[in-house]
Amino acid sequence: MRISGAKAVINTLKEQGVEVVFGYPGANIAPLYDELKKSGIRHVLTRSEQAAGHAACGYAASGKKTCVCFATSGPGAVNLITAVANASADSVPMVIFTGQVETGRIGTDAFQEADITGATMPFSKYNFLIKNPSDIIRNVREAFYIASTGRKGPVLIDIPFNIQTEEIDTDDEAAEFDLPGYKVPGNPKLKELNEAANLINQASKPLIVAGGGVFASGAEEALKLFMESFNIPAVYSMMGRGAVASEKLNLGMAGVYGSDFANKAVIDSDLLILAGSRATERTLMGINKKSVHIDIDPAEQGKNIDSLGVTGDLKAALNALMLLVKRKEQSIKKEPENLGFHEGLDPIYFFSILSDNLKDEIITADVGQNLIWALKGIKDSKRIIMSGGLGAMGFALPAAIGAATESKKDGVVICGDGGFQMSLSELATAASLKLNLKVIIMDNSSLGMIRELQKDEYNENYSAVDLTGPKLKYIAKAYGASYGEISKNEEAENELGKMMNTEGIYILRVITDPDESAFRGQHHGR
Repeated sequence: MRISGAKAVINTLKEQGVEVVFGYPGANIAPLYDELKKSGIRHVLTRSEQAAGHAACGYAASGKKTCVCFATSGPGAVNLITAVANASADSVPMVIFTGQVETGRIGTDAFQEADITGATMPFSKYNFLIKNPSDIIRNVREAFYIASTGRKGPVLIDIPFNIQTEEIDTDDEAAEFDLPGYKVPGNPKLKELNEAANLINQASKPLIVAGGGVFASGAEEALKLFMESFNIPAVYSMMGRGAVASEKLNLGMAGVYGSDFANKAVIDSDLLILAGSRATERTLMGINKKSVHIDIDPAEQGKNIDSLGVTGDLKAALNALMLLVKRKEQSIKKEPENLGFHEGLDPIYFFSILSDNLKDEIITADVGQNLIWALKGIKDSKRIIMSGGLGAMGFALPAAIGAATESKKDGVVICGDGGFQMSLSELATAASLKLNLKVIIMDNSSLGMIRELQKDEYNENYSAVDLTGPKLKYIAKAYGASYGEISKNEEAENELGKMMNTEGIYILRVITDPDESAFRGQHHGR
């Protein structure tokens, strides 16, 4: 039996268990869309290709599945690059399919031709440009395997138009992997585990630094058991928020956005146990001390901090160390941070009230002051899906759409007025899907984080940060959303209660002072 290359792609997606594709069609990916429509796989039409990629990231983060997005050639594919870079930075398993001009026109500067494999090479785990239709099934299987194993990440498959339409024999479905250079780390080596255990046993004040790798490994319960069995506390990075399930031993978020108490714990420790954390300057602020670094990616070990590397799956490593580590008698006194709420509209107070109203909603956030305030005000047991490594504005709204599509839960979107304007067209996507999204816009009519930087370090020479407008209540009306706004602390409780109990899309404008600091006396560490 012979089938088209496009049908072979769709059949292989079904074989891989794909249920949802995020994307935006175009002429050079039309054959794939034709077969997708017949397949029963759900398609979510976002309002831009970048949003499709961010929505796919939200989908993967909420359900731990490999996500899929489609885009056409040229500008469609190029529009995906930010999302691909984000998936790379945050280790999101993603497979991207892009259309391409016909093979005979590649390299001729044909209409809507772009070298997307070359353009995304720095950000992807692997790229395929399929030039032979008989390679399709094997390459798609390989892409899913690469994306979802080892350190997870994005894999791009570029398929010329004529390869999508040419026929292949279904005997090709027996195609085997051909990845001689791709090796997935196995279980951690006993030698590394023994060396790590010796360092932990010699330390009097060891401290765990939990990162996003805890989620990638599914190691939340293993980490809790390890901490409580050996009386070892933990701090977490931004991407590790919600990963430390031991309430008694959770000392809070470390780093430039973290608490003074958590950062003091890092300084006072005599051994750091890096658990799926990249140990960047945002988390450890340049602190370099003796450490054990458990990570599936050996390239991360020793990159930012001198360390003894334990290479392999974090969950497997923690379970193995349970047999080798001795319990600590260190005294741990957790001190709550004094948030020092002020009158008027205090953003951190606002997020503390929001936290009291949260149940099991998916929370997404953009980069910027809004994120820092949310991290301080929302209870640290709540995970926040964010663009952690890349720090992409306009991420929160499409990511919430993807997360809500996967989880079937309500979504809470946290963004600034700048990030919201980068993605507000995705309100149409949310409305078409009939999602329940609570969109919180911290509105100071400026690019707040850059304004604060210019205030602190450039003598208040405010340049290109004024962001006055638009009228959000009219935007809400245009997209069929409910609307509310607050400008005082005393309005927060009633308005948040109303928002959380309203079906559909709810836009809440939180009017904040442009001079409100995200750091409150802390050095911002930029």
